[in-house]
Amino acid sequence: MLMEIYGKVSAYCRGLLDSNRYFYDCVINDNGFGIFFIDEPDGYSKIYLYNCLLAYIRSKGFIALTTASSDIASLLMPGGRTAHFQFKILLITDENTLCNFTKQKHLAQLLHLTKLIIWNKISIINRQAIETLNQSLKDIMKNNLLFGCKIFVFGGNFQQVLLVIPQETCAQIVNTSFKKSYLWSIIEIFYLYKNMRVENNDSSDNFVNLLLKIGNRTEQTINEDMIKIPDQIVVP
Repeated sequence: MLMEIYGKVSAYCRGLLDSNRYFYDCVINDNGFGIFFIDEPDGYSKIYLYNCLLAYIRSKGFIALTTASSDIASLLMPGGRTAHFQFKILLITDENTLCNFTKQKHLAQLLHLTKLIIWNKISIINRQAIETLNQSLKDIMKNNLLFGCKIFVFGGNFQQVLLVIPQETCAQIVNTSFKKSYLWSIIEIFYLYKNMRVENNDSSDNFVNLLLKIGNRTEQTINEDMIKIPDQIVVP
């Protein structure tokens, strides 16, 4: 079984892109503790990168958990579950909330033994849910280190739609974003640069670059709320 796992690690690592490989090396060489965020536009091989990390951690005999903020996103990762289900996070949270389990529960024992936690699609989750997990892991591990001294990998794309909160203003919705959390300033951020879906395809690459410019608000606008679609990507 171990030989099979080691084989998977070796095969995954050979397929890593340069920017992904740099992130992978940073995580596995971080002396057992680190909080990371991957800025992950679609098509940039982040699921492949997650699988590499999972295979490595599990090949060493450690436990790794995979979660996501939505049910569909959780299905893309091996053993994936939604974060609310995995960690028993309450639907309504505040700065004093803890996850809904005790130290004697099997989940608490599992988290105590866990080495790596991956949480995907955090751009659509309320920051207080993440802060709640941070406090709960500190309580379980009986220390005051971030997330109880676990390796934590967050993934998301803040160019996509944020959390939807009915009857809230734009400012209130933005304030729920993870970027507004006290944890954000101490997280190490990485960017993935190469889109595997458009490799060796110039027209598709132009379309991807256009989307990134729109998301970053660097694309030239017309009357502040319109853009011109380039002729080469317009379908007659």
